[in-house]
Amino acid sequence: MNDTQNDNLNTALKALHDEEVRITSEIQLLETLLNDVKATILPLAKLVGAKSLVNAGQVKTPIEKAVSAVDYTGLTIRDGILKYLNRYPEPASTAALTNGLRKDGYVNEGANFEKIVYINLRRGQEEGVFDRDPTTKKWSLSLM
Repeated sequence: MNDTQNDNLNTALKALHDEEVRITSEIQLLETLLNDVKATILPLAKLVGAKSLVNAGQVKTPIEKAVSAVDYTGLTIRDGILKYLNRYPEPASTAALTNGLRKDGYVNEGANFEKIVYINLRRGQEEGVFDRDPTTKKWSLSLM
């Protein structure tokens, strides 16, 4: 790869990272606003006796469902880990990744799901897909 191509790829990578940061910031702002609205709905609904609205803050809106819905159907564990780490880019331990995948909807009936996740992480590390911080022992996506 020549220097121009490398520069172009680095520029594109930086632009994608900046866009990710911008979108993440917008999502956080929207989540804050949504929580404020929910916090206002419940007391008002109780005050006016609108029983059908009392549970409004506890039911996910279609937008919340769409944002929180993650479909792992048909994905290998490794692809599930990739999808999870792209969605939640903070480095995490094997146990945290395993629990996060389960909470996010990844279904695995294996006897020791955490061990299977670890094996996939190690293999991915050997191939340059995942990085592991030797100090914290947390995993993240490789920047290579």
